[in-house]
Amino acid sequence: MFTIRPFEPTDADYQAMEAIDRAMFPEYPRSANEWRYFDQTRNPRYFYHRDMIEFNGDVIGFGSYSQMSWSFHPQKYLFQITAYPDHQHLNVVRDQYFDHIMVVLEEFNPVAITSGMLQDRSDHVGFLIEHGFEEIMRAPISLLEIAAFDPASYAELLDRVCASGI
Repeated sequence: MFTIRPFEPTDADYQAMEAIDRAMFPEYPRSANEWRYFDQTRNPRYFYHRDMIEFNGDVIGFGSYSQMSWSFHPQKYLFQITAYPDHQHLNVVRDQYFDHIMVVLEEFNPVAITSGMLQDRSDHVGFLIEHGFEEIMRAPISLLEIAAFDPASYAELLDRVCASGI
C-alpha cells in the first residue's frame, strides 16, 4: 500500500533521500548533509513542501512542490518526484504523487506547474509528457571522460589560443 507523508528533517528521512537520489542520479550524488544544507539555506519567503512516499512502510521516493524562487509568481509552482528507478510500482508511484499534488495545489489556483528531468531518463520524461508537460528548455548533458582524455591531441589548438593572447 502506498502512503504519502510529510518529510521530517530526521537523519532517517535525509538518508532515505540520499539513497534514492543516488539510485536515480548516480552521476550527480548528493549526500544527506547536502540535502540538509539545501533545506537550511532555502529562502523561507517562497513556499516549499516535501513529502516522502512509502510502499508497505518502506520509503521508495520523495517529492516536492514549491513556488519558483528564480521566476517568482504566486501561482507558479515547481513539481519534482524522485523514486527508486527500478521499483516495480514506479509508474503508479509517480501517478499517485502527481494526482496528490494537483489536489493540494488546486486551492492555490496555479497558472503554471513546471518540472524537469535529465534527457536520458526517458521513462520519467515520458511520464511528464503523458501528464501534459511540454519541453520548453533543454540542457544537454556533456561529459568528458578525464581518464580517457588525450591533451596531446589538442596541443595545436592550445598553441593557437595562447598565440591569440587568451
